[in-house]
Amino acid sequence: MALRIALGVGLLIFVLEKTGGWRSVAQLFSVPWLVPGFVLFTLVGAAVEARRLSLLLRSQRRELPFRASLSLVVISVFFSLCIPGGTGGDLIKLYYLAREDRSRGIEMATVIVVDRAVGLFSMLLLVAALGLVHWRLLLGGGPVAVLAVAAFGGLVLVAVLAALSWSSSVRAVPLYRWLTTRAPFHRVLARILDALHEFRTHRDAVFRAVVISTLGQLALATAFAAAGTVLVPGCPVLLTPFLSLLGLVANWVPLTPGGLGVGEAAFAGLFRLLGFAGGEKLLFAWRVGMLPLAILGALLYILRFRRGVTLAGSDSSAR
Repeated sequence: MALRIALGVGLLIFVLEKTGGWRSVAQLFSVPWLVPGFVLFTLVGAAVEARRLSLLLRSQRRELPFRASLSLVVISVFFSLCIPGGTGGDLIKLYYLAREDRSRGIEMATVIVVDRAVGLFSMLLLVAALGLVHWRLLLGGGPVAVLAVAAFGGLVLVAVLAALSWSSSVRAVPLYRWLTTRAPFHRVLARILDALHEFRTHRDAVFRAVVISTLGQLALATAFAAAGTVLVPGCPVLLTPFLSLLGLVANWVPLTPGGLGVGEAAFAGLFRLLGFAGGEKLLFAWRVGMLPLAILGALLYILRFRRGVTLAGSDSSAR
């Protein structure tokens, strides 16, 4: 962890030094609406994620009040920024959701994975839409086009995996029966596949989760587009969110805490490929906007941990 933090900080300093990004710190606060705008977005994003998680938990007949879900998401933001790859946030979600009934930990973990998949799907969906707007740019080839094609492929892959997990025909295939009855760890695998299949009977909740998540990604794209008018002057207003969302995929690489340094390098490289300087400033502004939410998450974690408050709601269907 210490080496990863050092690597992230070192890479961040390197990127800022090479791009003259230190001036962006003063520039962020010289624009009155910039930092407050990103802070507001992070609050909206947390609310979107909280609602999405509550909807997806219905597949396991678990009700999670919005207030508890929002507290859980805010706490997870703090852990996501402290542990590489954002997995820390998922682990803290799993800890609280499985706290009342540890026998359903596998099912809760599956819901969390699906929650991440829905978030990724909605982001890739927006990337695909923006990619169609810039189809001439993609026809020219190059790294941006390769990343865009990979995003299209990821979008299709997530959709195919969802369709397979919902299919009753797949569950009748001999290979499926062998995997869930005789293969190593078949009991665990069977529980995971059963939990995924449960989403089929809650398609309305899944659809609403995708719609809400897509609106949240659209809000993020709008924030990047607005910030780009100040931080990356000259870049077309629709090109800024397209490149920014592609850069966020690199920010998820589990190399440093919260993608620190890695994301800045990706943003700087993507924008520079098209002749625009200052791309790393966009992600830096996003990180600054995340700090108040992370601090709030740390405080909530300390207070709720001391009180022993369980965030997971009770199973209303069982009652």
